[in-house]
Amino acid sequence: MGIKRKLSEIDFSIDLFIKKFQDPETTFLSLSEFNENANENENLIEILLKTAPNFEISHLLTEVKRKSSENITLYRFLTHLLAYFTQTNQIHHSERLIQQFSSFSTIYFLLSSNSTANHLKIILKLLISISETSEFAAKWLFSSLDLKKPCWKLLLRRRDVRDPENVRFSTIKFIFSAFFYENSELNRRILQELDVFHEIFSGLPKDSTENIEFILENLKNHVILSNSITKSDKIRLFNDKNLKFLIKLYQNDEKTRKNVHNLLTIVLNSKNYGICFFDPGFRPNSNQIIGKLVVFLLNQVENDEFLANLVVNCLRTCPDLLSSVWKTISNEFGLKNEKFVEFLTEILQQQKKLSEWKEIWMSFGDSSKLIDVLVQLTIPMEVLAKFEWKKTTIRFLAEVVERIMQALDVLQQLPLACEKELAIQGYQQAILRVRERVLKRNESIEILEVKKNIFHIFSL
Repeated sequence: MGIKRKLSEIDFSIDLFIKKFQDPETTFLSLSEFNENANENENLIEILLKTAPNFEISHLLTEVKRKSSENITLYRFLTHLLAYFTQTNQIHHSERLIQQFSSFSTIYFLLSSNSTANHLKIILKLLISISETSEFAAKWLFSSLDLKKPCWKLLLRRRDVRDPENVRFSTIKFIFSAFFYENSELNRRILQELDVFHEIFSGLPKDSTENIEFILENLKNHVILSNSITKSDKIRLFNDKNLKFLIKLYQNDEKTRKNVHNLLTIVLNSKNYGICFFDPGFRPNSNQIIGKLVVFLLNQVENDEFLANLVVNCLRTCPDLLSSVWKTISNEFGLKNEKFVEFLTEILQQQKKLSEWKEIWMSFGDSSKLIDVLVQLTIPMEVLAKFEWKKTTIRFLAEVVERIMQALDVLQQLPLACEKELAIQGYQQAILRVRERVLKRNESIEILEVKKNIFHIFSL
């Protein structure tokens, strides 16, 4: 690339360009020469339009069979023209040109053929320019294009690690350009192309740090934090497979790890913007996608503090998942080592205080349902069945006791809609089952201060 030249230094003849352009034999030669000079001087379009105010290119925008090289030349020139109109706020000129553009069959052919990376990037740059012209232009473009055609997936697989602006990244920039306008109709149309987004997510682990940062930032700012995208669409986008591709980024450099953790913390834990639901009935199927991911991560939490934090936050936000997680831990992990027990203790410590849900507890009209929920939130029965008295596990048991105390306080202090005495008796029966499970496995017990508190609770 050369140095940008001042107007006084330009040796490109606009008059000669216009003369060649008007001759069908040299039209595309003139456009090619203009493109090369426009790369050297960003003011060349302005000079052209001042010299020839009535300059017109619309007759070239209809679908006509021509050489691929001629189409590429035309697309480069049109990109320069649209960029100038956008920069000078002459959107009406851009929209007039765009509506006359009908070369989509040619676009598909060039995108699907054995085009060079440079030619593909020129086409994608044109599409980005059209999308960035205005909301109207973006809606027109994405309603005209068929993103289900196989060429898009192939483009998203075309990567050159030596080129930061490679074909894959240019394709992603084009697709993400649709989100800029926060138009709910346009966003929904794009998000329906799940195969396209699957290719974006699946290729993330091989992208450069800079490109990953761009993708994650756009997912956060223009998808997750967007009020124009429904929770249902977000759930379809952040499905099991795509979430696991994002999890793979925790193996990257520290900057990427922080960026993906920031994104997933919002995706999985924000009730307003993310994919999680808070069910006041604490039914176990309310957050199935998050539940599957948490179970998937359990064997990785010991070696990655970010993933451990992610799981802890998910279980704090979605306490309905606790029961299934305890069962999985009991069946597949148990209290296997000190570090894992510390992680389980952290899960309990970070749970919300039961007193924060006073209105919910007071609304239960069925004492048995209230007992089931309180047991689910306070007593990890399956884990305690494998409990062994060790210094590393007593802290975990002490946190269980703390949760039991909170539940007893709820039952004894709050005005309940159900029969209070039945609820208290039912919960005390659950406490006795805990006592049996814990003590049954331990005939000889070392006397520790914390045991006094535990036995006190178990004897209530």
